[in-house]
Amino acid sequence: LPEAVQQAMRASVEAGALGPADLDPSVIGALAALPEAAALICVKRFLAADLTDVGNKTGFLVGIIARLRRETPAALAGGPAPVAIAAGHGDFNKTLWV
Repeated sequence: LPEAVQQAMRASVEAGALGPADLDPSVIGALAALPEAAALICVKRFLAADLTDVGNKTGFLVGIIARLRRETPAALAGGPAPVAIAAGHGDFNKTLWV
C-alpha cells in the first residue's frame, strides 16, 4: 500500500478504532490495486464512518471500494483523481467527488 494509506490505517489501529484482525488480507489487496488517491479516499471514508456497530468491517470497506469504482471510473482508469467540491458541509461521507 502507498505510504499515505498505510499511515491512515496505522493511525486507526493506534487509536483503537480498528483491530489488527478486523480486515481480511484480500481487502488490503483490493486497496493496493487502486491508484493511491482512490485508495486514500476509500480509507478516509471507511475511517470517517462510525464503525462501532459494523460487524463485518471487511465487507463494509469492500462496499466503499465498489461505490468509488462506480462513482469515479475515469480516475480508476488512470485519469485525473477526484477532487472534492464544496459539499458535505464538513461531513466527509457526504462530500461529492467529481
